[in-house]
Amino acid sequence: MTPRFMLSLWRERWGKSSAAVHQVPYVKGKINRWGNAMVRASAWAVPGLSPTVAVVCVMLAALLLAVRFSFNSQVVMAAVLICIAVFLRRYAGTLVTLALVALSLIASARYFLWRFGDTLGARLDLEFVLAFCLCVAELHLTLLIVIGFARAIWPLMRASLPMTVEKTTWPAADVVMLCGELLPAAIDAAARRTLALDWPRKKFHVYLLDDVQRDDVAALAATLGITYLVDPDEGHGKADKVAYALQHTTGELIALMDGDYSAEKSFLTRIAGWFLRDVRLGMLQTPHHFMSLPPSPASLALFDATDSSTSFAMCRRDALIQASGVAPESGTWQPNIATKLQTLGYGIAYVGMACQDNAGAASGEARLIRVDHPFSHRALRYKQRANLFQDMLRFYYPLSRLVFFTAPLAYLLAGFNLIQASPELLAAYAIPHLLHGHIAHTRMHGRLRYTVIADLREMLVACYLLIPTAISLTRTALSKNGYLPKGSTAPAASFHWLLALSFALIVTLNFAGAVAGTTTWVRSGSDVQSMTIFYLGWCVVNLLVLASMLAVAKEARHIQHHVRMKASTRAMVRLGFGRTVACVTDNFPSPDLKLRLPTPVAVDVGSAVDVSVFRGLEEFAFPARVLACDDGILQVAIDQPARSRYQDAGAAILARGPEWPKWLAGPNADRPIPAWIGKSVIKTLIAILDFATHSGQYLRWVRLDHWIQLWKKKQ
Repeated sequence: MTPRFMLSLWRERWGKSSAAVHQVPYVKGKINRWGNAMVRASAWAVPGLSPTVAVVCVMLAALLLAVRFSFNSQVVMAAVLICIAVFLRRYAGTLVTLALVALSLIASARYFLWRFGDTLGARLDLEFVLAFCLCVAELHLTLLIVIGFARAIWPLMRASLPMTVEKTTWPAADVVMLCGELLPAAIDAAARRTLALDWPRKKFHVYLLDDVQRDDVAALAATLGITYLVDPDEGHGKADKVAYALQHTTGELIALMDGDYSAEKSFLTRIAGWFLRDVRLGMLQTPHHFMSLPPSPASLALFDATDSSTSFAMCRRDALIQASGVAPESGTWQPNIATKLQTLGYGIAYVGMACQDNAGAASGEARLIRVDHPFSHRALRYKQRANLFQDMLRFYYPLSRLVFFTAPLAYLLAGFNLIQASPELLAAYAIPHLLHGHIAHTRMHGRLRYTVIADLREMLVACYLLIPTAISLTRTALSKNGYLPKGSTAPAASFHWLLALSFALIVTLNFAGAVAGTTTWVRSGSDVQSMTIFYLGWCVVNLLVLASMLAVAKEARHIQHHVRMKASTRAMVRLGFGRTVACVTDNFPSPDLKLRLPTPVAVDVGSAVDVSVFRGLEEFAFPARVLACDDGILQVAIDQPARSRYQDAGAAILARGPEWPKWLAGPNADRPIPAWIGKSVIKTLIAILDFATHSGQYLRWVRLDHWIQLWKKKQ
């Protein structure tokens, strides 16, 4: 159970907005009016004006990048650009965001031109190679951030699009539920809710796709009246099983979902409208299960970038057939299908926002780049290629992060100076590069997270991900996804000694570098002390960050046995002799319903009763027959003619919000100081400030001037 997961549950439970504490109160002023006037100017209608302005801007930017300034001039220019960025960041609007991104690009471009041109040295030796690796690591992280800027400036916020045409013209829809390794109880609950989906019955079919033949699941499918499919080849992967299911379905739209997926009644009707609006839409996905982490701007559905693994995906049948032949060695099938659909000219989309990728999905996409990378498809647009390439390379963050952990050791332990420049000149170029990037990055994501904390987190996990990242990059076939089988329990929490080996090695090297750097600083002369202090400070910062890794080496288990499989709801049973008993359900919405009675009653087995379940003030009544009655537990079976209505009622009742665990903290857990103490302190501070600014009023109130005059008269 990660802290971020618990925090997301707590926020959702109490309606806390993740952006509430980070939100920046942007203002609107002359900058916005000038920008709007410039955008709406009629001069843009002149033929050729837009390309001319673009060429002029590019030439001015190239001139600004090519000019070599002296140290003083560089400091002045950097200070001016930083002041402009700090002034602009107060204002709202996309145009201001573009200006901040442009300033960040200019500062970063000037920094890298200086780094590659003046700080690598003249000789091709080991020192040059190490310095070049450091520059490449910096460039790698900067390019990923720049692509992230391009993705987050204009997000594609797709909302639900209900079906508006007549039901007689709706396309046929088939729902394929993937039931591998799921318990029959979980499949039963999900299948009943799926059958209750709002869609014309003649155009709606549900299929259970299993890995192996299971008699209990087959009997369940026969009871519910749905088709049970089993791939005859047990060695096939999930993609091959989906291809097998396509041969036995006929619907125009194919919905693929996990066998325990929870969907409300109007789920299909609220998302299928996109397939009627966009005839080239090939696949549409929804966010993960309701217990997943909340979405983040880094994973918005941008540039047709919906390629992450989810619990639900609706595809157009013709497009899915054309995209057959998914590479089984890719490690993850949904990203591969998404890439092939884009190659064939189909679009893919999310409803709402995409969810943050988990570690397993990231590992699969990392291996996908070795097998089916985006540059192998000519039909992809450049935006799609850039987006997919960024998603895949993000997995290799640890390689670049670890370069920064070990770079100062080259100077402190081996004497290799990786930056052939004075610390003053380095600060004149690096500070604008870092500060402008931070301002632009905060502008994009600052309302949802602290960017500095996010960077620290990425540096922390880099040590743990070094070994699996190296294996995934060099030996794709050997790496495996860390998915836990459905219905199984995670092993007991333990200290990850193997993954911590790289962490221990880096900590030891940095500690040795700090000791060696301190010794060199004490014994060296003033000419080398400045560089020694620079690398020594770098090493100390690394040690401070690495020290916090001990807190996350051991993590508690996240156990989740039941997800909306049953619920305890208010109910009432009317016995055959007219007595009515209020009770509580124990396994709703199972057709063999168990009712907990407040007191034992004597009921004959097989007698007819009426059972009512409640959702708020709404009552759902069903006829049933008694199966057993023992020790205050009355077990009844819903009559077969009423089971369809019973399934609809179960879907309606279970479509409410998640059952919140009782161990979640209260709504005021984000306030470490009690409200009465905080209010008292605030009132005291306000009183002190008010007294300091309006002391004359208080002096007149206590008539201090009167007492001073009396004292003077006595003197």
